[in-house]
Amino acid sequence: MSPIRKMALVALTLAISAISLSSAPVATAAVARISVVPGPNDAVHQITEPDSTGNRYLGGRFTAFDSWGTGSGALVDNQTGTVNTSFPAVTGEVLASAADGSGGFYIGGTFTAVGDVPRNNVAHISSDGSLDTEWNPDANNTVNAIAVSGDTVYLGGGFSSIGEDLRNGLAAVNNTTGVANTWNPNPNTGASIFSIAISNGTVIVGGNFHHVNDELHLYLVAINEISGVANTWASHPNNVVTSLAVAGSTIYIGGAFTAVGVEPRVNIAAVDVTSGAATNWNPSADGLPKTIAVAGNTVYIGGGFTNIGGRERNHVASFSTADGTITNWNPKANHNVNTIAVSGNSVYLGGSFTTIGGQTRNNVAALDITSGAATNWNPNANGYVNTVAVFGDTLYLGGKFNTIGGTPRNYAAALNTDGALADWNPNANYWINTVTVSGDVVYLGGDFTTIGDTARNFAAAVNNTTGALTSWDPNPNGGVQTITVSGNTVYLGGWFTTVGGETRNNVAAVNNTIGALTSWDPNPNGGVETITVSSNTVYLGGHFTTIGSETRNYAAAVNDTTGAVATWNHDVNTVSSGYVNSIAVSGNTVYLGGKFNTVNGATRNNAAAVNGTTGTFTDWNPNPDGSVFRITVFDNTVYLVGIFTTIGGETRNRAAAVNNTTGAATNWNPNADEWVNSIVVSEKIVYIVGGFTTVGTETRTGLAVVNNTTGAIVSLQLPPATPATPVATALDGKVSVAVSKGTAIAGTPSSFTVSAVQDGTKTCTVTGASGSCTIESLTNGIS
Repeated sequence: MSPIRKMALVALTLAISAISLSSAPVATAAVARISVVPGPNDAVHQITEPDSTGNRYLGGRFTAFDSWGTGSGALVDNQTGTVNTSFPAVTGEVLASAADGSGGFYIGGTFTAVGDVPRNNVAHISSDGSLDTEWNPDANNTVNAIAVSGDTVYLGGGFSSIGEDLRNGLAAVNNTTGVANTWNPNPNTGASIFSIAISNGTVIVGGNFHHVNDELHLYLVAINEISGVANTWASHPNNVVTSLAVAGSTIYIGGAFTAVGVEPRVNIAAVDVTSGAATNWNPSADGLPKTIAVAGNTVYIGGGFTNIGGRERNHVASFSTADGTITNWNPKANHNVNTIAVSGNSVYLGGSFTTIGGQTRNNVAALDITSGAATNWNPNANGYVNTVAVFGDTLYLGGKFNTIGGTPRNYAAALNTDGALADWNPNANYWINTVTVSGDVVYLGGDFTTIGDTARNFAAAVNNTTGALTSWDPNPNGGVQTITVSGNTVYLGGWFTTVGGETRNNVAAVNNTIGALTSWDPNPNGGVETITVSSNTVYLGGHFTTIGSETRNYAAAVNDTTGAVATWNHDVNTVSSGYVNSIAVSGNTVYLGGKFNTVNGATRNNAAAVNGTTGTFTDWNPNPDGSVFRITVFDNTVYLVGIFTTIGGETRNRAAAVNNTTGAATNWNPNADEWVNSIVVSEKIVYIVGGFTTVGTETRTGLAVVNNTTGAIVSLQLPPATPATPVATALDGKVSVAVSKGTAIAGTPSSFTVSAVQDGTKTCTVTGASGSCTIESLTNGIS
């Protein structure tokens, strides 16, 4: 039985008790679900053919499966991390948020809609998670900062109007109507406000402005909350202020400055709220602080720094407000922290990190306020988080993400035979570009530097069942784009200059046991994107123009033992920045896909077929209007995926199938809304993966299963079961039950239960009180 047929099998469980056939079983309606392909939360770069266990392996940019689509903002429980699924999706990026004091939140950023309702850059989310349809300030440009005081909401950003009122980057609006009030400090035209805080009737503002109310005020100003008149300070920062927080008589500020007045202060400082003069506190940071929060007697700082206060602190640190000393609290984020909020015993952080507090946490985390260790709270956002606001048990997250939650799978995952997410979890620390299976080993290549907690630079091999690392460790010094296995040899291609400490430019061959380098060394002068082995020839495609001392534009054939360049030379040319991304060999024909416009002088845009011996072009010319990332041949059809929108004049968005002789487009048309990077074809279905979010009219993030004839999405959700009376027959103490698509059976006293059924009928024989059987099925072309 083929792996694809195995994938479509459905386990049919019949729970049988108190067997008595004198009473007929009673059927009940239910929804039968089978083979529900889980959704990754970001792009998938590659998917493999199934291995001997039936598993398919994926690599890409994702960090979770089965997550909830949220748009760029989400409401989550601050104890459990559970997502409020009724919250409307934000279209755009959220940069700022503030609690309204009643369980709702004000949000600002660069968005155009909340749910289906237009909202320009600022909106109010009610306490029930719905959009407040009455409140609409309508900022005409970015909102970077929000602060709430009584019945007034202060907005800062890059806008020049709020509704019909002119306001340069700073405004106060009514918390009920959303209408701008008369408060108008009027920073200079073109200025942006990045941070706002309220303290004792004063609005503290940081940004890149030079004037307020036509008076000189550089980068930091205190403005009366009623009159809008700015205080006169004796000193100012000498460059932009991006973050600030107020504690008592002190304003903590972060930015790109090197001095406050005459006092040297590098990126971080504290100033007196009355005079604006720098205090003695002078920790100095080696990168830009992006967020500051004060809680109790502690000030928390996050940003792009790795050293602050003379101590190593990766992107997050805390200081005592009493004496200004840095604390021992040290969560060690591996990338930027953009926002911090403190509630109870937890410090909530958002940013672009993937590890913090000793745990894997993607872009958002909660840390113990005492130890700095990550708590179990783990919403798992698939993109960076810019803002966190807490009120009671609810926390608002805003940023540039589109999913929250799900089962963590960092950059590598496996789908088992019924399409469900497998337990396999190598846990890479960054993108995986290529996945290849050979026997019980899965080879991974990409931009990662660890697998689990073990160092593996850009290439690794893991067990196909457990995900555990093997000893294979070739150690290239740059990203790996492609891996191909042939016999005992593993070929690596990418952008590197050494493998295992020895010179190998962009392509290498290593053994399949420990990754030891062989003598094979074609030496291309540019990156290698694809490797295909056929007989004793290794075809290379990429960005190179020479192999060794021979001119070969973007594709070449070399001997699999010596690395010597074959005479095969198709002479691909392009106007600029060309490449060959994919090579597929079928018989004596070599198909090329990439970004190019001629082959041997003949016009061939982005896809071509050449003779495998001579390299001369054939008449095959599908003519896609954009780059081709992958070509695969199945029977008499050539499938192409990439970023094109037409094939031979026919509309085909990012995926197409063409005749292998004429190049004419078939009716296969999945219609993806963004790039498709890889494809695997079988008799009935096709897997496509990439950076898309819809295929046809269906929502599919990064992964879709489509019919291989029409390209239509294969629905793996069955309709509700049709009530039916099963046929039950006693045969020598056994019970046989015939079932068909959509049938769910339950009854007394036999109590039959069918968990999932597809098309087809199968008689299942069960002995004793319980048992199971398997039916083979057909649904939307799966067989």
